[in-house]
Amino acid sequence: MSLFLTEAERSFINSTYTDGATARLYWTTLNRVMRRAESPGLMSSSDTAMWWHAAEEVICDAAMMHALKPSAQLGAWLRDATMSIVRRSEGEWIGPPFRGRASPPVAELETGHLMRAVAVALDLAPVVFTPAELEEAKDVLRSRAIPMALRHLESHRGLHNHRCVVNAGLAVAGAVLNDAEAMTAAAKEFSLYLGAYQSDGTYAETLQYANYATWSMMLVYEALVRRDLTWASRLDMTRYAGFARWAAYSFMYRKPLAGLGQVPRPRSVNFGDSAAIFSPSAELLLHISARAKQSHPVDAALASWLYEVCDSSAPAAPPHDQASFGFVPRPGFLTMPLLAHAAAAKSPEQLKLSSLGTFSCGDVVARDAWDGRTVLAVRAENDPKNVVSHLHGDLNSCILVHNTERLLIDPGHSCYRGIFHDYERRSVTHNTCTFFDPIEARYIEQSGPNNRMIDADDTLGPPIRRGVRQLIAKTDGPLTVISSDAAGVYGAPLESFVRTWMLCGTHVVFVVDQIRSSRPLVTQWNWLLNNRDGALDMKAIEPDRLIVRRADAGMKIIHMGGAALGGPKYAVVHDCYHPLPGQIGEGRQGSGWLMNWRERTARAERTVVHAIMLDDAGRIAGWHLMQGEDGITVQGPGGRIDWRLRVDEASGEFAVIDGCGGDRWLINPEAGDMKRLPTQSR
Repeated sequence: MSLFLTEAERSFINSTYTDGATARLYWTTLNRVMRRAESPGLMSSSDTAMWWHAAEEVICDAAMMHALKPSAQLGAWLRDATMSIVRRSEGEWIGPPFRGRASPPVAELETGHLMRAVAVALDLAPVVFTPAELEEAKDVLRSRAIPMALRHLESHRGLHNHRCVVNAGLAVAGAVLNDAEAMTAAAKEFSLYLGAYQSDGTYAETLQYANYATWSMMLVYEALVRRDLTWASRLDMTRYAGFARWAAYSFMYRKPLAGLGQVPRPRSVNFGDSAAIFSPSAELLLHISARAKQSHPVDAALASWLYEVCDSSAPAAPPHDQASFGFVPRPGFLTMPLLAHAAAAKSPEQLKLSSLGTFSCGDVVARDAWDGRTVLAVRAENDPKNVVSHLHGDLNSCILVHNTERLLIDPGHSCYRGIFHDYERRSVTHNTCTFFDPIEARYIEQSGPNNRMIDADDTLGPPIRRGVRQLIAKTDGPLTVISSDAAGVYGAPLESFVRTWMLCGTHVVFVVDQIRSSRPLVTQWNWLLNNRDGALDMKAIEPDRLIVRRADAGMKIIHMGGAALGGPKYAVVHDCYHPLPGQIGEGRQGSGWLMNWRERTARAERTVVHAIMLDDAGRIAGWHLMQGEDGITVQGPGGRIDWRLRVDEASGEFAVIDGCGGDRWLINPEAGDMKRLPTQSR
């Protein structure tokens, strides 16, 4: 009997594949693998990835569909494609030429993917192989691949997603071969790697790499538990169940993306090395839904909801060669089996979740409402990080969305071996501040952290503190306040960089920066605007404002620090990652417009406000700002929306007033305090 398709799961699929989500997934997957089977060879003419990076998804999909609906043509293709991998040289099993070549050979990411591809084919479709081929394939897994994977876990001491990926290859191969030693080693690594997750189940390598690592953890769990149910009591998958909640808060909307056809594509908060069109792997969501529905019912229900929203309606959407390694997730081979066990879906509204989500990994996501028009996401770390790869210089940065248009944007990331990648990681390409030190004649940006290491006795080194303090993350009625001090990631002479965002209802965001240094510095405020499809309409009005329109979204930014307006510089923003350069999803130069305000003279201390107004593109011109002794007043068309901000530089406190509703709040970032004041009579 197969590990990855039980008789109960087969019965579920057979009873549901004629209607609904399972039917769409079943028939689109079958049609896709049968089209691929019409031509010989592992790869097709439409693939853009290297064979290492597509092998797992195309082999595993074909193996699952052959198990569900056997076909001589599909079986012949699957046999030839799998054996072509088995018979590759030892060096090819390591990966492309840019991977290291050690002696004895050590597994790399690609090795883990190939191990899973071959092992799943042997498990789901053994009938397509001759007895001699079965033994040949098992011997390559047993005598070559498993030792390579064990050497990787022994020699690589940094804590990051590579270990998860290789370990998943070890677990799947070990389970299919019923190799007790390999499974025990994989279980030990699984438990060790749980220490990479934050206390709330998030994972600090960025959302995309959280998915990649946790998808691999899922494969370890499923392989071992399906081999022997007693493993379930020894593998605590609930440690990462909170990934579903983080992913649900990070998900913003779906709609078509220029250049990728008319299929609605997800958009998610994409700080760091993460795709703008990210959604979690369907298998991972359903794994959390199925395996954590008793211990974490809210996370399980959210996982099912996110699967329904992001994956169930369009399983045929290309590309079909970038899910397992290219990070454009789509339903994979375990999706249909896991649907048999999934919890009922519930939306964030049904679960009555707060519109503000704060996460231990450092992300804070605020909305005017779950069914609202505005999303403000902020990088405002607080807790020590348990894993630190793939980060950008984006602390005290933000992403701002209105009317399903990304206006202030994060660049995402491109091919790691492209020259753009180093630049797109820098603070200057994010919506945060950079500094110039005239004494030392140098620019000051955020520094990257050192990796967390695994000690020689297989204990984890201490978590990484980056020197950031999250001060406030609170919501009260129509006002949400987020505040963070990121001075520690810049270092001396910067002493304090407290940035406070105030999302006032749907239409107004105040950003207040309180910056102090031990000697005068020149501050530069950077704003990255979204021009990925050439659809940006921007008007710069000297000296202090930008008017931005995209589709039916309008934004006005007004700077109140007296700095000089600069730009645009033609930056690059990306839709998704591809292992090769110049592919669909990689942004062109000018896909981001980088605007800035730069101080005219160096100062040691300043408090500077930016007022941001959001509305329909045609109405944004009707928004106005007035500044006087009573502070700053922002009013919408006809005065029907009125928000006021008073900044007391001496005390460091802010008063926020809803001029129409009469509500008032007092905010003290350094004290971490936000409180509602008595309503003034009108």
